[in-house]
Amino acid sequence: MGFFQANITGFVSGLFLVCYGVFRFMVEFVRMPDAHIGFIAFGWVTMGMLLTLPMIALGLIIIAWSRSQPVDVKIQNA
Repeated sequence: MGFFQANITGFVSGLFLVCYGVFRFMVEFVRMPDAHIGFIAFGWVTMGMLLTLPMIALGLIIIAWSRSQPVDVKIQNA
């Protein structure tokens, strides 16, 4: 519970990029490749897959950066 409880700048944005990138990568397996591009490498890698890899990497970098930031935890009594 403490992992998600603290207000950490950038964590949610990084998590969104990683999850969205992984989802798009998986969708590219069932999607037909563009007719004018086709498969790029290994007979199964499409342009969409290649374009989602930097998105996933950037999300992981943002998450790593956000976890290294100091956390300002203020306990408020209700």
